[in-house]
Amino acid sequence: MIRSNTNASTWNWTPRVPRVTTRFQTLFLCFLGILVLQGESVSAQEYISNVQGRLCPEGTNVTGQFSVTGDAARLAEPDMGLVSFRVFATEDTLAGATSRGNLVSNDVMIALMDLAFLNDSDMTTTAFLVQPTYEDAKNTVVSNYSYSQSITVRSESGNVSDVIDAVVGAAGNNVEIAGTQFYVSDGLVRRIQNGLREEAVGHAATTAATLAKSIGAALGAVTYITDSFYTPYRPYAAMASNDVGISAEKTDAVVSPGTQRVEGSISLTYEICA
Repeated sequence: MIRSNTNASTWNWTPRVPRVTTRFQTLFLCFLGILVLQGESVSAQEYISNVQGRLCPEGTNVTGQFSVTGDAARLAEPDMGLVSFRVFATEDTLAGATSRGNLVSNDVMIALMDLAFLNDSDMTTTAFLVQPTYEDAKNTVVSNYSYSQSITVRSESGNVSDVIDAVVGAAGNNVEIAGTQFYVSDGLVRRIQNGLREEAVGHAATTAATLAKSIGAALGAVTYITDSFYTPYRPYAAMASNDVGISAEKTDAVVSPGTQRVEGSISLTYEICA
């Protein structure tokens, strides 16, 4: 039986084949690239062929079960980034503020679409507001009207600086860069996790072999696996928060995506033979 816990989703699987060729063969063909067992590195296929047709070494019987856990982790450089910015304008009338703000916003959108790596789907308006500014505490005398539109742009992490420069260049003094956020895409996370699973299983198998050898026993079939891998935090479009302090006078932005930790564990339950 396999239990997988990945991003709070849990599934169970019980093969419907005879016991001698069930759990061990199907399980390790699916999940293992390399299995470290009894001090030697062998492939999953080689190990399966060695134990095919038996649950315990000749002359021994299953006396119980025990579980071991293997962990694995890797630092990954984020491959995606978000840039959040706010376009603003102030005019004496509501129509004037709206018109001025829309002109600036359109200029920004045109500049962004000129970037070959962006599509319409990469840009999201997260807030839009046109409101009066009052002179008195009772909010009865209007001094002017302000326009504000907040936008988030998604791009590959290596293109974040180009996005910032395009926005600042198009909006002039009518923009604030609110922040940047970097994350590891789902596809990259899955590729990393697949490699980490093999590593974690190898660690667990090595521990199992060491424990069995220390008590003079042998390992039987694997009867249960628990897979616990989680996706690193991924920000929502409206949550970019790392202030990069870019103003209209500063271009050629330099940003660094840093690294994020991808980790997880595999637990194996073995039959023990003596």
